[in-house]
Amino acid sequence: MKTLHLICNAHLDPVWQWSWEEGAAAAVSTFSAAVNLSEKYDFVFCHNEALLYEWIKEYVPELFKKIQSLVKKGKWKIIGGWYLQPDCNLPCGEAIVRQISVGREFFNKYFKSKPSVAVNFDSFGHSAGLPQILKKSGYNAYICSRPHEYDIPQDDFIWIGCDGSSIAVNRNSEGYNSLLGHAKEKIEGYINAFDDKKEIGIVLWGVGNHGGGPSEEDLKAIETLQKQSKVQIIHSTPEKYFENLDKSALPEYHKSLNRCMTGCYTSQPRLKRAYRELENNYFRAEKICAASDMLGYMKYPRSELRTAEKDMLFSEFHDILTGTSVEAAEKSSLCFINHGIEICERVAMRAFMSFATNLKKTENDCYPVVVLNARSEYRTDIFECEFMLKDQNWNENEITGFDVYADDKLVKSQLIKENSNINLDWRKKLIIEAPLKPFTVNYFKAVPKLISKSIKTRIKNDFVFENNFYKFILDGKTGLISINSDNMEFVHNGGKIVVYKDNEDPWIMQGECIAGFKEKINEFVLMSETEAKSYCGNTSAEPIRIIEEGEVFTEIELLFTCKNSSAVVRYRLFNRQKRITLEVILDF
Repeated sequence: MKTLHLICNAHLDPVWQWSWEEGAAAAVSTFSAAVNLSEKYDFVFCHNEALLYEWIKEYVPELFKKIQSLVKKGKWKIIGGWYLQPDCNLPCGEAIVRQISVGREFFNKYFKSKPSVAVNFDSFGHSAGLPQILKKSGYNAYICSRPHEYDIPQDDFIWIGCDGSSIAVNRNSEGYNSLLGHAKEKIEGYINAFDDKKEIGIVLWGVGNHGGGPSEEDLKAIETLQKQSKVQIIHSTPEKYFENLDKSALPEYHKSLNRCMTGCYTSQPRLKRAYRELENNYFRAEKICAASDMLGYMKYPRSELRTAEKDMLFSEFHDILTGTSVEAAEKSSLCFINHGIEICERVAMRAFMSFATNLKKTENDCYPVVVLNARSEYRTDIFECEFMLKDQNWNENEITGFDVYADDKLVKSQLIKENSNINLDWRKKLIIEAPLKPFTVNYFKAVPKLISKSIKTRIKNDFVFENNFYKFILDGKTGLISINSDNMEFVHNGGKIVVYKDNEDPWIMQGECIAGFKEKINEFVLMSETEAKSYCGNTSAEPIRIIEEGEVFTEIELLFTCKNSSAVVRYRLFNRQKRITLEVILDF
C-alpha cells in the first residue's frame, strides 16, 4: 500500500518583510497555537531553528516548558537542529558548521534531541560542499525546496559532494507550506499525481511564511481524508520518511544545487560586506583568544564570543545575507553585525595585549612594530601598519622612509600611501613581508631615513610584471590583462567591466535564473588622457599609472569610463607571492 508522510510545519522567517521584533512575536503566536492544537488532535508538529525557541524561552518561559513536555511525548518533533535556515552559498564552510553545532548544543541541552535529517526549506540554492559538512556532522539525509527549475532527475536523489560524500536528499518541489484551509487540496493533488512505481511520498504542510502552522480546519479535513483515501496517510517526521525510503534505487546527482534567484546575490551589498567583515573578525578573534588562553595569558572570553557568534549566525539567515528583506530589516541586521564586530575587536585587542605586555623597551631612534602570530607554525606573511612620526617633517624635497629589522636582520618592506590625505609628512604606512614565529608576538623595528620624493610612473605602452609564479601583461591601449603561468595562459584580454540588460525583478525569479544575463548593452573602456584629468581634477592624472612600487609589491591603477559612469581598477602584484589582488571602485 502506498504511504504518504505528512510533515506539519510552520515556516517562519525571523526577518523578511518585517524586522526581528515582529518575527519574535509571530513565533510566540505560532508556537502557542501549535501547543493548543497538539493537546486536541493526533498529529506531530515539526519545527526547527534554535533561534525561535530561544525567543520563546526568553519571552514566554511557560510556553517553552509546554513544548518541552510535548517533545517528550512525541507530539512535537525538533527537526533540522540548526540555529536557523541560513543562506547556503555565501557563508564560509566553518560558519555553516557553527550553524549546526550551536543549534545542536541548544536542542541537546533543552530537549535531549539530535535530528538526523537536516532541513533548509527556503534557502536559495545549496553549495556542492554541503554534503561533506552534513555527512561529517552526523546527518544521513537532507530536505530542501530549491531550486525548482533544474536538471535534477526527481525529487528524491543521492547528492554527491565535492569530496565524494553522499547524502540522501528530498528536494520538495511542491513547497514547504500550504494556504490556510487548503492543506487537504495540496495532499489530494499529490495523491492524484502519485507515480505508479512510487510507494512512498512526502508532503510538507502548514501555514507560512509569517508563521501559522497547523489550523483546526486543516486538521479536521485531514482526518476525513485519512479515512477516505486509498493511500495510507500518516502524520510523520523527516526521519521516518527517510527510514522508509528505498535509497538503493535513487539516482545520483554530482553538482551544486544552484542557481536560484541569482539577483539576490548582488542586492544590499552593505550587508554582504559587513557580514564578511564580521565572519573574518570572529574567526580571527577566536584563534587569538584561544592561543592566549592556552599559554595562560588570558581566560578565554567564551560568553562574549558566543554572543558575537550568534550575531554572525543570525546574519547568515537566507533573507538577510542574500539581501531580500525590507529596508527596516536591513538596518536592524546591520546593527547585529556591527554589534558582533565590536565584540570581536574588543576581545581580540585584549588577547593581543596579553601577549604584548612583556616587550622590551623601544630604542629611541626607531618605531616598534608588534605582530602577533596566533598560529602554531612558522609562516612568512605580509602585513600593514600605520603610525605617527614623532615630529612633523615640512621638508618639500624629502619624506621619511624606513628600514625594517627583525632581530637586527633587514626584512622586506615598502612605504605606501597612508589613509590620511593631509599634505604633510607625518602619518606613515608600511607594508612588511617577513617570517613570523608561532604562538607569540614578533617584534620589528622601523628605523627612519630621509628619501627623495618620487613621482608615480606613468604607463604609456604595454606593461609586463613577472615573478617566479606568473607573468602579468597589461595592454597599454585597452587596459585589459593577460596572465600566464607554467606555460599556460589563464587569462586573455581579461579585466573587462561589462554592462548587461537588467529587468525589474531584483530576485531574478524567472527564466534568467537559469540562463543568466545574456543581452550585453555596453562595456567600460579605458579613459583618454583628457577624460582622466577631468575625472581626477588633476592635470597630472593618467588613465594608467603605477601608484605603488617597491620591495613587496607593485600596484597599477586604471581609469575606465562608460557614458556617465566610471570605474577605478587597481591590481596589486606581489614580488614573491603567487597572488594578485584586485580592487574595483565603481561609480555607476
